[in-house]
Amino acid sequence: MKILLIAPCSMPYQHGSFVHKYLLRMGHEVCSFDYRQKPPTALGRWPLISNHWIYPLLLRTLPVKNKLLIQQALEFKPELILVIKGESVLPQTIEYLKQQTNAQAINWFPDDPHLFNAVAKYNANAYNIIFTSSADAVAWYKELGLKRVHWIGFACDPEVHKRLKLTPEEQAHYGADICFVGTYYLERHRILKRLADFKLKFWGPHWYRPLIGNNLYSRYMGKAIYHQEMVKAYNAAKIVINIHPAVMRHKGLRANMKAYEIAGSGAFQLCDKTKGVEEVFAIGDEVVCYQNEHDVADIARYYLEHPQEREKIAAAAQKRAYGQYTFEHRLTRILAEVG
Repeated sequence: MKILLIAPCSMPYQHGSFVHKYLLRMGHEVCSFDYRQKPPTALGRWPLISNHWIYPLLLRTLPVKNKLLIQQALEFKPELILVIKGESVLPQTIEYLKQQTNAQAINWFPDDPHLFNAVAKYNANAYNIIFTSSADAVAWYKELGLKRVHWIGFACDPEVHKRLKLTPEEQAHYGADICFVGTYYLERHRILKRLADFKLKFWGPHWYRPLIGNNLYSRYMGKAIYHQEMVKAYNAAKIVINIHPAVMRHKGLRANMKAYEIAGSGAFQLCDKTKGVEEVFAIGDEVVCYQNEHDVADIARYYLEHPQEREKIAAAAQKRAYGQYTFEHRLTRILAEVG
């Protein structure tokens, strides 16, 4: 099948890069358009907009047709258009491409629930099928009039997210009792403060200012790490902690991308109890959950003292991830829905 993939895919850790890789491996002809690297708008490359009142104003300032994208699409003549989020791809552009190519258009929107009102709902009706990362958002899309809406989880890549043999230098640099990788959020700060007495290391953007005068400062390892470097950190830690921001925890996300990456990496995951996580991983057997900042340290201490239990749970999570939650599994499901 000839598939036009419209997605961020210039960096190897981006969602679109994994999708492109596995579509090719599944035998499809793929033409990729990275709408962030090749901005099809008069605004150029603009940052993610999360304020619900700003995005519709920006849409009005964009050209009626995203010229670069349309030109590439009409030359390629796709049988299917697959968009990953596509915040600067106009709905008018998608409608025009469907008319000109007779292709179905799918949006795999990985930032629900937190960006549904800010971005997704303004573009959704241009697509034949929506795949959303939030089970709760399925009903929200249907309220907009869409009929073909499905929840889909994230994925891992067994060629990237796997057990690694680290050098002594890598083990010394990344090694920790507890590891965290992620952007600053207040709830994440609160959880990590409860773990400051352990050998803790964490990475991620926007942490510098909140850490001034804080007992966590010495545990902060610096800017965000991705892809293979992130997997090294997961492999070097005894416990990898996963902390969802509140809006993701309560509105049907079930588990974020990190949950699948940690599992695929063969690491032991201590995760907050998100709504629906038990539908993705077996609690106690494949992932261990804490309820809040008051019990997280005690649970971490228990599993640090019981390495065999940790290893058993980590192995079971990796088996589940490789057996059901790879990018090939997800794309097989998406293409089956297209028919």
